[in-house]
Amino acid sequence: MCRFLLLSSDEPCDVQQVVEQFARMCEQSTCLDGDWQGDGWGVAWWREGEGWSLHRSLAPIWTETDYGRQLPATRRLVVHARAASFPEHKGDLAFAQPYVHGPYAFVFNGLIAGVRLPRGMKIPGAIGAEKIWYLVRQRLEEGLALREALAWVYAFLERRSRRIQACNMGLSDGRQEASHNGNPTGHPYYQIHQAQRRGVRLICSEPFGDWPWQA
Repeated sequence: MCRFLLLSSDEPCDVQQVVEQFARMCEQSTCLDGDWQGDGWGVAWWREGEGWSLHRSLAPIWTETDYGRQLPATRRLVVHARAASFPEHKGDLAFAQPYVHGPYAFVFNGLIAGVRLPRGMKIPGAIGAEKIWYLVRQRLEEGLALREALAWVYAFLERRSRRIQACNMGLSDGRQEASHNGNPTGHPYYQIHQAQRRGVRLICSEPFGDWPWQA
């Protein structure tokens, strides 16, 4: 399953070490079915007064740690390492996250089966993550706060799906972050973790480094 990271900081900070630690964690982490997080990656960083800048790649994140050294100091960072659910969805840069739209940067990991939409409802997107991002955007455009939008989408999927193995979402608008840990099985692999140190706050789908992580 994919891995993601959200960083927020009181002041612009050097993110190189955090990105490299995240990349090493992804290299060593494997899905429960033995898959890897090597089907591409992406990073979005916030530029004050300009919004999000975005870089995405089809290479495994741990093979491109040099790119992390080029990232500028920032107060907001969103990173995603992809594990494609189906072979036919590998090798397409459009599927790499984060997804950015206006002031928002979004990441998802999870596995949802048997989604049944209400009659007449159509959701654009070629893969599940794109469809979920569309639902989140709809709620944001209606005026819901970040956390409320994520909670609404999870509740909708919970009602309309045959099974949710995991449905984790992270969202930033350049000023604040929100996450939703959808882990109905309670398995530690699907847990989201958070850490804070010296004005820097992290939300990640797997602990790394020597940060004081809490589930």
